Amino acid sequence: MQAESYIASWIGALCLFIIIILFVNKKFGLYFGFGFLITLGVNYIIKEIVSRPRPYVVNPDIINKLTTIGKSFPSGHSVSVMFMVLTIFYLFHWLYKQGKFKLYRKKWFVVLTYVLGILFIFATAISRMYLGQHYLSDILAGLVLGALGFIVTWLLMRKKLEKIYKIW
Repeated sequence: MQAESYIASWIGALCLFIIIILFVNKKFGLYFGFGFLITLGVNYIIKEIVSRPRPYVVNPDIINKLTTIGKSFPSGHSVSVMFMVLTIFYLFHWLYKQGKFKLYRKKWFVVLTYVLGILFIFATAISRMYLGQHYLSDILAGLVLGALGFIVTWLLMRKKLEKIYKIW
């Protein structure tokens, strides 16, 4: 359960965006990496405003299985995992549109990508509750915030990427 927490954190996102920058496309990686950082900043501001304590702080029956600090709402891991999974989905589509990712034409690969992405989101959500770090509402709010952060980033950067690479 802790493995999902590390992969779905800013550490996993940092690795993802470094890989994209170094091996796939520098501008794509920088645009979405910057969007991710802005989204995490918004998450931090919301955490400070709402200031909801973690479940193990409120209920002594809940065992804290990690050493964490900070507030509970919204879940930063949920923000991260949603943003990362949507970025990967879009990256594969973007590369396919450029003619650089032929495997994406295979229906089984597309289905497998979506199934694994959705499973990763669910595994992260369940692990955060199991570890005593978040309530379900924290997880759901984090997923929504991560999706909104990705959508705003995509809307702002899509035109720039289209212009640079003349796709769509």
